[in-house]
Amino acid sequence: MNGKYLNGEDDYPVNYVSYKDAINYCDWLSDKDSNTYRIASQSEWELAAGHMPKDADFNNNIIDGRVSVYKYDNITRGAYGAIDFWGNVWEWTSTIRDNSNNINMLGVKGGSWKSERTDCRIEHRKESRNENDYYDDVGFRVIQVLNGIEPELKVDLYIYS
Repeated sequence: MNGKYLNGEDDYPVNYVSYKDAINYCDWLSDKDSNTYRIASQSEWELAAGHMPKDADFNNNIIDGRVSVYKYDNITRGAYGAIDFWGNVWEWTSTIRDNSNNINMLGVKGGSWKSERTDCRIEHRKESRNENDYYDDVGFRVIQVLNGIEPELKVDLYIYS
């Protein structure tokens, strides 16, 4: 609230952040060192998260609101060891799902505390949000591009309807 964490929420995921706010944060962070920071595409997010284990434990429809990103870190981790991919808050991706009326609707991944368990699965690709708006159940995850050099091989999924 007003640029500060609420008391006792230092390790909670950020929320009420539009996609443009998340981009501004990445730009600010990129100015601080030789690396570049950005928001993942849907495909990159899915690759980092990996397959959600059947016995995964996370905050979806359990607790009314966000919890610490470390609450389930000893139980459920992503494919490369990162935490808090499922539940808690949806995470912005840079993937445009719809552009009707010149409004970008971007994909969000991972589900939130409001989500059904099936909506938190990696395969769930139906959720999108207006890039200009902010939501109580949407946050973001940052990708660090070492030395600002993007890989030659891009990870892209094509979704056919």
